Amino acid sequence: MRRPGTRASRISTERRRTAGHSATPFSKPWQQNRPFNEVFHRLFGRPPAALRRATVAGASPGLNGEVIILLRYRPPYDWLSVTSFLQARAIAGVEVVSSDRYARTIEIDGVHGVVTVEPSSGNALRIAIRFPRLSALPTIIARLRRVFDLAADPQAIGAHLAEDPRLVALVRARPGLRVPGAWDGFELAVRAVLGQQITVTAAAGLAGQLVARYGQRLLEPVLETEGLTHVFPGPERLAPADLSTLGLPRTRAATLLSLAAAVVADPQVLGAGRE
Repeated sequence: MRRPGTRASRISTERRRTAGHSATPFSKPWQQNRPFNEVFHRLFGRPPAALRRATVAGASPGLNGEVIILLRYRPPYDWLSVTSFLQARAIAGVEVVSSDRYARTIEIDGVHGVVTVEPSSGNALRIAIRFPRLSALPTIIARLRRVFDLAADPQAIGAHLAEDPRLVALVRARPGLRVPGAWDGFELAVRAVLGQQITVTAAAGLAGQLVARYGQRLLEPVLETEGLTHVFPGPERLAPADLSTLGLPRTRAATLLSLAAAVVADPQVLGAGRE
């Protein structure tokens, strides 16, 4: 009997195998793989061949070469609670958040792009991705699923929490709550250091200053829109930086530099499963 998740694992394996190649990951061998196509369609709401045609020919539903994907979730989904959380912590230049839209800049392997997320019908979020490398789409999608906690099963979570009589009313009042995530581990760690002993608003302001001074401006000016101007500085840019101009306590600045140096030395130090 085949173990659950085997087909999804094959997709992940194929994605890793093709990562870094200029060729699209949706080439003919995959198009002829019926099990792969079925799993891909279930995960992303469209067959890989359709995504390939849309992006290569520039005929996707979005503008300016966007790739449009619907990411489905188990209902209910409290969209407003997620966007309220993200909006309060939005970093100027990197993120623009409103009650009906989340947008941010991204960088993967030195390549810049922009993603936007909006609620859609049919228990899904509408994702618009502007990124020149199709091989990065699985990584981008996985990160967005984490940011918006799309893997959660609210029915199971609610049922478990409701076993505590003190939580029953709270669960009923706020069904579909999610735990928002972060784009990557380094950005999350930097936010945590900046946020020590200050308010959320002050921490977001410091993060914005950090981006303005050390973040790289978007390589493609056409991507600059609606307040999106820079990508969040990676560890290689922060490790040698002089953070004294930020007005941080000396120990906190030293912590950021040590953090950046540690990630430069071991890029996987903040990866899943590491302590």
